[in-house]
Amino acid sequence: MHIIQTPLFDFDAFIGKKGNDRLAMVLEALPAEALISALEKEHWTGRKGYSVRGMWSALIAGVLRQAHSLADVVRLLERDKDTRIVCGFSKDDIPSPDALGRFLKKLVGHANLLEKCFADLVKEARQLLPGFGAKLAVDSTDIKVYSNGHRRTPSDPDARWGAKGGGHHSGPTQDKQT
Repeated sequence: MHIIQTPLFDFDAFIGKKGNDRLAMVLEALPAEALISALEKEHWTGRKGYSVRGMWSALIAGVLRQAHSLADVVRLLERDKDTRIVCGFSKDDIPSPDALGRFLKKLVGHANLLEKCFADLVKEARQLLPGFGAKLAVDSTDIKVYSNGHRRTPSDPDARWGAKGGGHHSGPTQDKQT
């Protein structure tokens, strides 16, 4: 039996669009109004000038364009006029990596609203895609991390296990009792 499902947005149209049209589609599809509203009501310290919506848009643009750092997001805004316009920045008033970092810190302070934003997306996906989440696929790509996971006091307790390395699997370490 074949079921035709309605997508969140037309995938072929998404693929056919240029980068900033994609950004506009994603920003429009994200249910982030409650989060943006809460951030706009928050008392901001420092100079005024960057809108919450612009900073949010810049971070989303960075994710879509695979920026690896906040400095990469700034470089994207500096070199791509259309992305700058979608985010609401002028050539002379692009936020610094530090400004984006401060915004990201404020964003993390509203983790509950951010989580609700993503939960609403999943909820919408479940309505459009019956059986969404019924099966799980896991990517086994090696992720390089800098941690001392096998020491008595690891810097990251979750880094105590791994699965890469010539068929060798090391699960969570267990303390041996003697």
